[in-house]
Amino acid sequence: MALPHFPTKYGSPAIITARQSIEHGHAARPLPVCPPDLILLFQKRLWREVSASAVEKAAGDRAPFVVLDRGQAPVAVAGGFGVGAPAAAEARADPTLLDSCQRALAAAEIDATIGSTWTTDAPFRETEAEVREMQADGVLAVEMELAAVYAVAQVRGVAAAGLCVVSDSLSDLTWRPHFRDPHVQEQLQAVFDVTVATLARSTADALPVTPHVRQTP
Repeated sequence: MALPHFPTKYGSPAIITARQSIEHGHAARPLPVCPPDLILLFQKRLWREVSASAVEKAAGDRAPFVVLDRGQAPVAVAGGFGVGAPAAAEARADPTLLDSCQRALAAAEIDATIGSTWTTDAPFRETEAEVREMQADGVLAVEMELAAVYAVAQVRGVAAAGLCVVSDSLSDLTWRPHFRDPHVQEQLQAVFDVTVATLARSTADALPVTPHVRQTP
């Protein structure tokens, strides 16, 4: 598959900028002061050792960072956020589990729509042309994890389905965040409760087993 998936992605302006995302995330508290030099550390054991010896720690919006003082200038190190990148292949929800969730949501009188979502882990690179193309293809929402979750579930032979609550919108090419809206939080709690109730039923009803996908070395 060619990357990016949308060929002219980087020739179109982004709807959400990195600065907007950071400023919104820190609206209620000041941004931590980070030195200009930063190391991204993906090795867990070394990260734990570095973090323990740091002179200063800060909780970033996406990942924590620590500050080391081992010379004339301080150096920041960010880690603890996992490794790898999401991969997608045959990324679909399990139909039986999805049907169980849909019936449970309907019984709880929660409006839900089944359809395709767009998985991206770079929210501030959703471009205008790309959004229009996704809308034309019938994509209902954008999220950050489901393609990877579905791909892993299919490889491992387990059922997976995703339930999303709309927390912000860019459908009209303007970012409208509603993360702190009480209604969003109420709906998230309601969907969570329905999910727990669905999975708490018998294994035969709630956890269908999908055929195992053969792994390559």
